[in-house]
Amino acid sequence: MKYCTQYDKIIIHLEVKKIEKKETRQNVWNKKNGWVSKSYHLKKNVVTEFAEACEIAGVSQAGQLTKMMKDFIKSVKDVQNDN
Repeated sequence: MKYCTQYDKIIIHLEVKKIEKKETRQNVWNKKNGWVSKSYHLKKNVVTEFAEACEIAGVSQAGQLTKMMKDFIKSVKDVQNDN
């Protein structure tokens, strides 16, 4: 197969890789059960202090983040309902 340009090579390579990519059992389970992975850019000192605080409190970071998110969602909805 002869490629016209370097760009064509890159596009075809990416398309082949996309086809070759297979979902792992964990990814299938996560998708089926509504789990997602999120990435945030945060200051290192905040992340470090949060990890230390979670360890001291004996809670997981994911569990604490979930709790804080749910509390925030509830507070916003409560304010909306009051208006």
